[in-house]
Amino acid sequence: MSKTLLEKLERFGERPGLERIQFLLNALGNPERAFPAVHVAGTNGKGSTSAMIASVLRAAGLRVGLFTSPHLVRYNERIVVDGRCISDEELDALMGELEPLLRMAAAAPGVGQPTEFEAATAAAVAYFARRRVDVAVVEVGLGGSLDSTNVVRPVVSVMTPIGLDHTNRLGKTLAQIARDKAGIIRPGVPVVSAAQAPEAAQVIAEAAAARGAPLLMAGRDFDVRLRGVGPDGTEFDVKVPVTDGEAAGAAGNAAKAAGHAAKAAERWMKGLRVPLLGAHQAGNGAVAAVACLVLREAGGAPEPVGAHPAPHPGPDPVPRPAAQQAAPLGKWAGITEAAVREGLRNVRWPGRMEVLPGRPAVILDGAHNAEAAAVLAEALRAVFPSRRPVFVFAALREKPVDRMLEQLLPLGRAVVLTAPRSSRTPPMDPHELARRAADRIEAVFVEPAAERAVEKAKALAGPEGVVCVCGSLYLVGEVRGLLAGEGSFERE
Repeated sequence: MSKTLLEKLERFGERPGLERIQFLLNALGNPERAFPAVHVAGTNGKGSTSAMIASVLRAAGLRVGLFTSPHLVRYNERIVVDGRCISDEELDALMGELEPLLRMAAAAPGVGQPTEFEAATAAAVAYFARRRVDVAVVEVGLGGSLDSTNVVRPVVSVMTPIGLDHTNRLGKTLAQIARDKAGIIRPGVPVVSAAQAPEAAQVIAEAAAARGAPLLMAGRDFDVRLRGVGPDGTEFDVKVPVTDGEAAGAAGNAAKAAGHAAKAAERWMKGLRVPLLGAHQAGNGAVAAVACLVLREAGGAPEPVGAHPAPHPGPDPVPRPAAQQAAPLGKWAGITEAAVREGLRNVRWPGRMEVLPGRPAVILDGAHNAEAAAVLAEALRAVFPSRRPVFVFAALREKPVDRMLEQLLPLGRAVVLTAPRSSRTPPMDPHELARRAADRIEAVFVEPAAERAVEKAKALAGPEGVVCVCGSLYLVGEVRGLLAGEGSFERE
């Protein structure tokens, strides 16, 4: 039932606004008030950073909800508690509960038909409340100001790198896009930001200052130093601000200070490691580490307004450790440097510079805009410096395809153009992609079916070669489902 109902809904509404999601949450008893959140916005690295934060918080002994989008193979991947995706039965039950509320919203004056993403957001928020999470890590779907996730109660707001994407909805310039994404910044709630282009950095700084939100920005208030990138992961150091000498609470105490001027000292956390590939993952890991340390201090506030709703009947499938029974002011104490190290070391995030075992090696990366394509190109040079990949590429029509191909194809020996079997917006025709790729690489092939495109690329690469599937998360999800199977998607 859940899949059928969700497929009937539009992905984006014609009229942006929060009235539809708030209608649904009001009807559900306002579950958004039941837990604090780490709210993550940006263009690139949102999912990886969210997964890292969630992994660190789990290592700290907390029960953690994680809401991300899109999924790769199964819709359940979007809604996760303690590394376990929501079950089909739980998702069906929630959507059955939401179905009459969706009709009520559609008929209510000034509200209107909720979208697929609004329904998913409502389901995730209700699920997290009923599972009594200590904290939820919530990734923005699109933009920030009017995204349906902008109803959560953040204790830390996170900004990942901002680039030109969804320009038809968010604006044509970095400043316009940053202004929309900065809409998640709340009065007095600390903000942790990745390094940004100057125009985006200025918008974020102005928004934080206007709302009295302490801001920690990479390159200004904390730094990252890359140690190395290899087939097994990325190693890096993070320099965090220290105000009172307490290592575990260092970044958080800096966030409590006025802006960034109160730093008395700085300290390096050396040899952090994530099993995700690419220099950009060091930047994501640094943001995740500092955000968690900020949460240790900023999150030590009374529980959000309203009691937890009653959980679903039946035993809790994930028993709460005794450490999670601490009083609200003490439950963040487990966010230590050791938890940061463990959480980063154990994070999993499929479909992002993911290497599937076999011959040839198959790399899956959801790079779906020009900035992400540039990051992927850099990672391929670092991890496979002596091998020229065969690309399997698809993209949605709305994407800056020429700029993406310009970044990637000079690295390759051939490209096979294809299209995902399903996507919420139309993919570009593979023959049109082939026309645009013709002058950028030696050999161009078209295979409209993704499965055949991968078979063709493997044959071209040979057993010692490399195949890189990229350009669309829809394509990556389809190929991963074919090659790795659905059973490997638990977010452990």
